[in-house]
Amino acid sequence: ILGGSKLGVEPILKARDMADKNVEHLGVMAYTANFQWLKPRKSPGDRMAVSCDLHTTTVNRPAHFRLEMSREVDPREVTAEVVGPPGTTDCRLSLAGNKGTFTPTHVGMHQLIVYNEGEKVAGSPINIRVTPELSKISFPGMDPCAIGSIVEVLVS
Repeated sequence: ILGGSKLGVEPILKARDMADKNVEHLGVMAYTANFQWLKPRKSPGDRMAVSCDLHTTTVNRPAHFRLEMSREVDPREVTAEVVGPPGTTDCRLSLAGNKGTFTPTHVGMHQLIVYNEGEKVAGSPINIRVTPELSKISFPGMDPCAIGSIVEVLVS
């Protein structure tokens, strides 16, 4: 009965009456006949999409993504997670604005996964590379270099 209500078919009888063998079967048939006129619904993952303009960000800088939802989507059923090298990172959803953010704390590849009713949505997962902050990269041994000179740099 709850599933029928969710699809837009209101019950004619109560569940107890439908299960009772002494109740006229035409009432149950009239209720079930309403289901034949329903249009097929999209799967939960197809009712929503996620998109992100960036595929690279730096540590401790918020990364933003957009959510495109149809009216059928229940915002309470939408979840998101970001899986990175250390594990799962906190992800905040603002369903009123159809957007979300997360702030990576570790360098490496991260995957943004958005779910609707437990099913991955279109466009998910999104791979995002997280690089270190440029202000924290040091170049030791580069001081005595002159412009135009050939210098050997060892990257480990």
